[in-house]
Amino acid sequence: MDIAVVTAIYGDYDPIPPLPPGFNQYIIVTDKPVTSDWYNIVMPPFSNNPRLSSKLPRMRPDLFCSTEYSVWMDATLRDRNGWIAENARRMFKEGREFITWEHPERKCLFEEAAFSMNVEKYKDQPIEQQARYYSMKGMPEQWGLYANGTIARKHTDRIKDLGNEWLLHNIMWSIQDQVSLSYVLWSRGIRPSVWPAHQHSGVVGWDGGHH
Repeated sequence: MDIAVVTAIYGDYDPIPPLPPGFNQYIIVTDKPVTSDWYNIVMPPFSNNPRLSSKLPRMRPDLFCSTEYSVWMDATLRDRNGWIAENARRMFKEGREFITWEHPERKCLFEEAAFSMNVEKYKDQPIEQQARYYSMKGMPEQWGLYANGTIARKHTDRIKDLGNEWLLHNIMWSIQDQVSLSYVLWSRGIRPSVWPAHQHSGVVGWDGGHH
């Protein structure tokens, strides 16, 4: 089972992460080449917002690798013991298609939207209108909320389609991808699998400022 790990750095926001052990391909998508052991894919930003430009590899990592499986990894993640690769392989063998973190603090996209309205990086984003639209479309409260710093996928058609719609919501609405993911999952009848640990339990580390 070959698994690629994909990360991205746009706009010099993050230091280059060390290679997490246990993967078959190591791919970094970036707006300018970086000197590291990661395989560089240089892609100009499609937006003047670096955070939005980095959403394409986050939501469609299959476009950047040749494997049937991938793990998206925020550049702030530090996994020196191979915990992510080990658990991804086990869960893929169990038939899981989409694995992410259960949100460590909230359970509802509406709670996350209310929280995010006061976060500096989202200050110009239409999050209030976005949440109102999801409510109007029938999104239930307390459906579930996920933190998307580490996402494992099998590249099936339905997971690629999920990624396309998720990206579209980030372009149309806000770059707060936790808010949009719950809606897109719910509207498609997909309940994701979750990593078998609390995000802040210490099984992996975070180099500050993770989303």
